[in-house]
Amino acid sequence: MLADPRWATPAARLPYKDEFDAQFLPWLVERDRAEVFRVCQAEGVMCAPILTIDEAFQDPQLAF
Repeated sequence: MLADPRWATPAARLPYKDEFDAQFLPWLVERDRAEVFRVCQAEGVMCAPILTIDEAFQDPQLAF
């Protein structure tokens, strides 16, 4: 999918949203947040986990 120009940008994906969701969502729901983050980082996909409020307050990067 990374090499397919239909998925290259958010704007390019928009006309193919249903097809993208059909391919991506099953993969996504089979993995936990940490694994998705590791795989995306390894492939150069910009992403970040969405933290709960408690997790955000405990995250060392957000400590002040």
